[in-house]
Amino acid sequence: MRTLTLIVGAVLACCCSAGILSESIWPTSEAADRTRCRFLVSTNAPLVERGRQQLMGAGVENAQQAASVFRSALRREPQNPYLWSDLGEAYLDAGQKENARYCYSRVPVLAPRSAPLLLRVANFHFEIGEQTEALPITALILSLTPGYDEIIFSEYTRLLDKLDDVLEYGLPEDSRAAKSWLRFLMQAERHDDAQRSWQWLQSHGYADDALAGEYVAFQIPRSPRRGGIRMGAISRQALG
Repeated sequence: MRTLTLIVGAVLACCCSAGILSESIWPTSEAADRTRCRFLVSTNAPLVERGRQQLMGAGVENAQQAASVFRSALRREPQNPYLWSDLGEAYLDAGQKENARYCYSRVPVLAPRSAPLLLRVANFHFEIGEQTEALPITALILSLTPGYDEIIFSEYTRLLDKLDDVLEYGLPEDSRAAKSWLRFLMQAERHDDAQRSWQWLQSHGYADDALAGEYVAFQIPRSPRRGGIRMGAISRQALG
């Protein structure tokens, strides 16, 4: 996820504050962010590009230099959430975690519905081991767009030890993301997690006939073959 957010940040860093002010009007998507960048080029762009190049370099010194550049850029555009995110990343790489935390805390205030920027905030919390803080943010992203489902779900299975944390904090209160989560688990053949997630979907009223059919088909290869087993029996077992 860190590599992806670095790329997204490099693309988005050229956007100017006029684009940010239109956040409530423009659609929430990475494509819309790129459009804002294309037509609303910031005079900060050369400075930000220099900071990004320094940030891509290894070592604390490069990170400190990048932080200095981003601070200069923010003096010109203090309401630019892209710059706050870049500065937070530079501080984190420089080992200044609390400074980074403050920078990332500014991002949801200035761009509460920008999925690419919120992803960078969530990634910050995951990187420093604050899964509880990251999960509500990734849940919000899932409610905004399906475009990051696979990325977020992959991080859930890689970083989180407790499935209950995902079910309680990491999914929004809507059926789309919940169904997508179950389908991700089935595709990954995570049988135990899929079974528990299926039961959770049922208890929340998110299950439907189409998803039940998919789940039954997923369970069939695991069902014991005792002289032929009827689909109806499997269905009752899966849905029960």
